[in-house]
Amino acid sequence: MIDLINAKRVFDEYVNDFDKNNQKIVLKIEHTYRVMEAAKNVAISLNLTQDDIEIATLIGLLHDIGRFEQLKRYNCFIDSKTVDHALLGVQILFDDGLIDKFNIKQKDYQLIYKAIFNHNKYEVAKDLNEYELLHCKIIRDADKIDIFKTGLLETFEAFLDSNQCVLENDIISEQIYQTFMNNKSILSTTRRTDLDRWVSFLALIFDLNYQYSCNYVYQQDYITKLVKRLNYKNGDTHKKMINIMNHANKYLKEKSNF
Repeated sequence: MIDLINAKRVFDEYVNDFDKNNQKIVLKIEHTYRVMEAAKNVAISLNLTQDDIEIATLIGLLHDIGRFEQLKRYNCFIDSKTVDHALLGVQILFDDGLIDKFNIKQKDYQLIYKAIFNHNKYEVAKDLNEYELLHCKIIRDADKIDIFKTGLLETFEAFLDSNQCVLENDIISEQIYQTFMNNKSILSTTRRTDLDRWVSFLALIFDLNYQYSCNYVYQQDYITKLVKRLNYKNGDTHKKMINIMNHANKYLKEKSNF
């Protein structure tokens, strides 16, 4: 059994050292607790054991532990411009010894390390065993479930390091558009415009692993709400964004078995 009450206490003590007057810090704390709940719900939907539900929940709590130090150092959440926040997270937990405060069995350390390290990667590592892959998929789904909600709550400055005016007047690269319409996630290195990054964020649906996750995102109508956050000024861009919205909703509906 994992003492999740103690885990929350340790997490709260850790984040108390950061500036809670900074809205970006507050949003990441709130995101963390929502991902923790989402990870638990995904695990429950898979009919896992209580032990695995608790491990999944704990990984949800710890998955973004590197975000706070990242923001403190760089005042930015964009990994490509700063540091891989998952790598920073496992360094803080395992190299600096923070993980020991959570009173977890050491036999679970490797699983937790691999799940956190892989949660933000384009693809998970090839050398994972079946059990490690399960928990990597759970945290990746849980994170994405809430990232869509976060995309509705955060400013574009905080979320994409851009602004509404730039995004509304921007265009989508043809390669990015075609990748999306082919149901594929988008590599960060292929993005050319700010709006490409917005589309690549929406394309996270194509990396959802479980029916529960697709169903949740579909039921919340996140894609429609996100696409409609912006008033696209370019006619071709507007048409493509509507196509993207309709295509994504059809995909989620099919994956949800509606």
